[in-house]
Amino acid sequence: MEEEGEQDHDGDHFEAEIHEEPRREEHQRDEPRAVLSGTEFNLDGVGFVPYTPPLSVSGDGVHGLEFRSTDRAGNVEATESLAVKIDQTAPEASFQFDPGANDIAVFGRDTLSGPFQSGPLAPTSVTQSGGDEEGELRAYLVADQAGNTLTVTLRVNREEQDLSVQVVRLEYNGGLAVVPTDNEAQFRADRDRSGALRRVEQEIGLGEETVDAVWDARRNQTRIRVEGEDLETQTVRNGLVLLRLATSKGNLMIEF
Repeated sequence: MEEEGEQDHDGDHFEAEIHEEPRREEHQRDEPRAVLSGTEFNLDGVGFVPYTPPLSVSGDGVHGLEFRSTDRAGNVEATESLAVKIDQTAPEASFQFDPGANDIAVFGRDTLSGPFQSGPLAPTSVTQSGGDEEGELRAYLVADQAGNTLTVTLRVNREEQDLSVQVVRLEYNGGLAVVPTDNEAQFRADRDRSGALRRVEQEIGLGEETVDAVWDARRNQTRIRVEGEDLETQTVRNGLVLLRLATSKGNLMIEF
């Protein structure tokens, strides 16, 4: 195919003449062309069934789709496959103490499409608490790859080496605010004269449950104690163990 043309620079218009060259016939005249007989698919391993449009796939998660076509001569093409990912669920969040910065670190988590951003999140807004409440209100926007969101509002109060944090509200996908169970986290990082960490204290209270953890640099061990209404346990782990307060469908849970 040959193409000739002129550019009209004033009007950005292009006029072209197209000259068709004779095409070489790739098939012999007596060679029949394959005619499609039908297509079938296999969704999530339930077995192949004939395909009739439209194909509907629903339900959060990763769905496996296989498909293949057959011609009228009975030839079946090689099976092709693809993964269909559906995510209509808002992500969740967790936060933990950052002893180096003597501040809180917030992370997003999503088991379906995955979090939009890895690593700690920066607050989208910071305002001073009103009334009798001290500290500041920080809003964190957690998003996943599918565009679902969770907005976490924390009340953060810092006084020298001491840090206290409270989850004030949660908003999933811009819906009504959820006020979680009574909660409060307190953290403290002590340093020696050289500035190296010497001791880290953590305590998270959630309803009737309290978890506290103390790390000592000399032993490099963290002593963790869990107290509940009818429960008290203690454990020791090597290294610095950081407690986490995580969201779960409007509720909170303590992790370590």
